[in-house]
Amino acid sequence: MNLESVPEQGMTNFVPEEYFELKTKIHDRLLDLIDLSLIETLDQNALKSEIRDLSETVLREAGNEMPLNFQEREKLFEEIQDEVLGLGPLEPFLQDPAVCDILVNTYKLIYVEKFGRLELTDARFKDDAHLMKIIDRIVSQVGRRIDECRPMVDARLIDGSRVNAIIPPLAMDGPMLSIRRFSSERLEHIKCLLSPDLTYNDTIWTHPQTVSNQISLCNLTFILYIGRSCFQPHHMLLLEL
Repeated sequence: MNLESVPEQGMTNFVPEEYFELKTKIHDRLLDLIDLSLIETLDQNALKSEIRDLSETVLREAGNEMPLNFQEREKLFEEIQDEVLGLGPLEPFLQDPAVCDILVNTYKLIYVEKFGRLELTDARFKDDAHLMKIIDRIVSQVGRRIDECRPMVDARLIDGSRVNAIIPPLAMDGPMLSIRRFSSERLEHIKCLLSPDLTYNDTIWTHPQTVSNQISLCNLTFILYIGRSCFQPHHMLLLEL
């Protein structure tokens, strides 16, 4: 898909560089204060509360370096929690069940696919180093590595999402990352549903399904185009039944 044709829905909220500098400073300070070996042993809610308290302390130490209102402070604390416990600016999209694809086209541009439409988001990384840190975190979880000698890697997240990352020298404009997610709701056996789940999810419409089934029954040759996020194997199985 040509990304230039994607609506620029995410370019409305400009975030100054000072904001990213402040978040980086708080995050780096947190790494000095938190015992990272205890992160996996503590309760998630208790850990988030601890991170928030420490973030507020570090923010007070920073003084009036960058004045923030209540909403901006809350957003900052949430993003810092995502940096420590998750995949940084990608974490909100990973928690959104409507997002099926995440495309990071350099650190400045993050696209997501929702309901079959690709959208440019407001989210971004601070710089190439920030994006590389998240890529390293993903690939290290599955025992892989990525560097100049191995500039491209395929991996999976814990939930099974497929990940592809590419970095310089193969990526000329900087590191890039794509995450293909899968629905958390499993479809029932294909013969039992034959289409109710697929039509309910708008994966296939009733009329095209009826037409394709009749063509298949008549043993006619035809060309079927299926979008990337439309359960291609299920469509092929439907035509075989």
